[in-house]
Amino acid sequence: VASWGGDLLDRGILTMSLAPRDNHEAQVQFALERGIPAILGVLSTHRLPFPSNSFDMAHCSRCLIPWTEY
Repeated sequence: VASWGGDLLDRGILTMSLAPRDNHEAQVQFALERGIPAILGVLSTHRLPFPSNSFDMAHCSRCLIPWTEY
């Protein structure tokens, strides 16, 4: 969940890792315990509680979200 975020944090780049509420819960807890921002959520059914220009980049490793339609 947060391995890429942890690597970028070492380079001075802050990320937010998102994971579904399933077998990734332990990985999110692991990330949070190490100071890496992470959140559980289902992006296909809920909008994030942040303005659309809050993030410079969004990365999804295995999702089918049509990012350009929003």
